[in-house]
Amino acid sequence: MGKMMPSLNAPSRIDAAPGVQVQLSEVGSAVAVSVTGAQVDFVTLYWPLSLPPETQLLGDTWERGYGDLAWGPADDRGRLPWYAAWTVDGHTVAVGTETGAKALASWEITPGYLRLHLDLRSGNRPLRLEGQTLEAARLRHYLSLPRENAFHAVQAFCRLLCPKPKIVGHPIYGTNDWYYAYGKNRREDLVRDAHRTAGWATGLANLPYCVIDAGWQPPGGCDGGFWDHGNEAFGDMASLATDIREAGCRPGIWIRPLFSEESHPEHWYLKPKTLDPSVPDVLAHVSEMMARCRHWGFDLIKHDFSTWDITGRWGFEMADAFFGPGPTFSNDRQTTAEIISGLYDAIRSAAGEAVLIGCNTVGHLAAGTHEVQRTGDDTSGREWSRTRKMGVNTAAFRAPQHGAFFQADADCVGLTKEIPWELNRQWLELLADGGTPLFVSAAPDAVGPAQEAALRQGFAHASLPQPIGEPLDWQTTLTPARWLLRGREVEFDWEG
Repeated sequence: MGKMMPSLNAPSRIDAAPGVQVQLSEVGSAVAVSVTGAQVDFVTLYWPLSLPPETQLLGDTWERGYGDLAWGPADDRGRLPWYAAWTVDGHTVAVGTETGAKALASWEITPGYLRLHLDLRSGNRPLRLEGQTLEAARLRHYLSLPRENAFHAVQAFCRLLCPKPKIVGHPIYGTNDWYYAYGKNRREDLVRDAHRTAGWATGLANLPYCVIDAGWQPPGGCDGGFWDHGNEAFGDMASLATDIREAGCRPGIWIRPLFSEESHPEHWYLKPKTLDPSVPDVLAHVSEMMARCRHWGFDLIKHDFSTWDITGRWGFEMADAFFGPGPTFSNDRQTTAEIISGLYDAIRSAAGEAVLIGCNTVGHLAAGTHEVQRTGDDTSGREWSRTRKMGVNTAAFRAPQHGAFFQADADCVGLTKEIPWELNRQWLELLADGGTPLFVSAAPDAVGPAQEAALRQGFAHASLPQPIGEPLDWQTTLTPARWLLRGREVEFDWEG
């Protein structure tokens, strides 16, 4: 590939702690990076690479996007989690690590060099490897085909990075009560929502989901931590799942698996009220929660907050390090990536046939176990500026991952009287016609004839497989307005 991209199996330099050995080997079309040593924290690989100063880069993010995903100049980008792409001489070039890596991997382009940083720590302390060999990551590269634009190139590259995505056989769509109820919900509200949702999907073969978000658990609200029964406003959760199903929807539920106000053994805790996923008994406890949700009859389980609960950081705070100072895992024989993947594996196994949505999860580690990933921070039923910033940005910049890693959920349409309908109408159209999941939080008093007609049409489109919406101006803006949807070019006015 010449100046565009050096050979990944021949780095010019490798930095590692004394006594740590790094080996590279070809595994099919990938290059495996393995490490051996007593203890290991960081490994950095260098390849010579000189790019024109005006070169624009695109990377991923550790968990959700926060309205900050973008193409930008190399000297501005810093470390790019998981993969990096750039355009040069009319081509798009990409490098990255396959999903399921055992290291937290990030790429950096500095004058004269391409660098790969591998964080192999266990939380914030070195990994105790004790002379064993660990395959840390598998590296891939991609050069665009003739006449293949940057979007299609990144899309094709994402398919290379995930050999075994977890595929659900139908598009995901429906309702979620969070952005009009914000946790102030009741059993009768969800039964009503289920009937409304089913009405907007009348005649569709692919049934919609009706998802109960936070508020059902004792003592109520987002920070409740008893997950074995519904609070007094919800009662028996199994019978509620039955009521939703009988209304004509697939029942879904939200849960926060690592937050606990229960009394558990002291060694289970990473910090107060937060469970340590490196402890086997904790994984068994989380598995019991998930199995219970499935036993109640829920077809979709949305689990939330695990990255925040583990690290005490949001994705936009991870520029210097994924895991900050403070409490860390009790098990220092597994990397952070292995511990997080182990949590996801336990959730996947216990959830059975239920669809999993990971929210505040690490997408590159959730790929292969989760059918759906919440790819951006919260949209809103109160502030349109938040939906524009978080929703539109992630819908565009993580669209290449849709169908390659999982179904990419850019979050809900907060359909309330506080958001102008003309703006929400466009957001609904983008999600419904863009081929990705569509969830609507529809306040009863905000749905009139125009909204109901749009919801019926949106559900009809979202219930069927559609081509992935392509942001046509994504290389020049944070919130693309020009899109190719269902074979037609559409221009949105996100400013109103």
